[in-house]
Amino acid sequence: MNIKEQNIIFLNSISLIASENYSFYYDFSDIYFSDIWWRYSFLENKLFQKSFPWHEQITKLHEKVINDFKKLLKSSFLTISPLSWMNALLSILMSFTKYWDLVYFIPVEFWWHSSSTKIAEKLWLRIKYIPFDNNTKKINFNLFRNELEKDIPKLIYVDQMTWIYPISLLKIKDIVDNNNIITYNDISHNWAFVISWFHCNPLNDWYLMFWWSTHKTIPWPQKAFITSNNELLYNKLIENLNFLVSNNNPINIFILWKVLSKMDWKWNEYTSQIIKNSFYFSKKIKELGFELVYDWLNFSQNHQVLFFTEPILKSNIFFKKLSNIWIFVNFLPLPFSNWRVGIRVWLQEFTFLWWKEKDLDILINIFRDIILNEEINLLSNKNIVSNLKKELLIYFKNSN
Repeated sequence: MNIKEQNIIFLNSISLIASENYSFYYDFSDIYFSDIWWRYSFLENKLFQKSFPWHEQITKLHEKVINDFKKLLKSSFLTISPLSWMNALLSILMSFTKYWDLVYFIPVEFWWHSSSTKIAEKLWLRIKYIPFDNNTKKINFNLFRNELEKDIPKLIYVDQMTWIYPISLLKIKDIVDNNNIITYNDISHNWAFVISWFHCNPLNDWYLMFWWSTHKTIPWPQKAFITSNNELLYNKLIENLNFLVSNNNPINIFILWKVLSKMDWKWNEYTSQIIKNSFYFSKKIKELGFELVYDWLNFSQNHQVLFFTEPILKSNIFFKKLSNIWIFVNFLPLPFSNWRVGIRVWLQEFTFLWWKEKDLDILINIFRDIILNEEINLLSNKNIVSNLKKELLIYFKNSN
């Protein structure tokens, strides 16, 4: 593998991929060249924490990050021990369920993450799916209430890994409360919107706990978080996390601290611009004749735009032509559309670099060029993409 070539691609490309937020990487050089990368840490296991005398600085920073998040989210208890989305889900299921307990999930065609039920099956849990209305594409709460009264599950897990708009559980609050059902919300793609209050905080929307993974609407580090206002549930979770997670990965906590510092007071501006960009980009995609997958009201209420290029152009050809000029998007089967293969674009990365609508026009013009011309000028379009990326990086660096 040639690292130099990979860096050239990075510095001259546009990534519109959901899990990639990294464009101000040069700000982390002090962290990367410190000893933090190689250190082992036990941040919430007090017994082992005392065995590592160098822990003092990391522990202080860990506490600061937690306190900052609790203020942003108005929550009482929060852990940043989970290493990733899957690690957090495994921790939740192992902490609050046992063999043959019943757990409700979002059905696959309505956008749950494909690994959710696979993890539950490995733990020998019984699985049922929350009923949806095929016409409105929303939960059928009348049917759901009837099922819950019969089933009394241990946990309801609302997985929003790629969902366009938030899901409230207000309509089943009485059943949940009366039967001690744990309600758990994954807001991995929406959590910056919760911080800025564009989306309702799940703790105010009748969930007992919620969690999210980073590197989506929060830039850069790969981590996961779990928060709650219920002390008993939180303590039980921490008890399990102490043997489910060993090294808490302190370098990502340091990076997260830096991200929070850089984004202080900017969350509203950032998320409102994401929505403006998503709406504008969706509108332009529709004008090109592409078929959008959206919420029928605002095109998108977060950072994603999903569309099909047929019959104008086959999606795999469109994807390949974009890749050839170093514009990177996802090409994959889309749920909520009978698994048709389409294009997934996410606008959080360059919105974080303060990308405005005028910059989106450059991409739309490239898309139009691909539609109108069987052969496009690779060198010319690569130069356009490269110049845009460099301008964005310079602008971001100067503005910080």
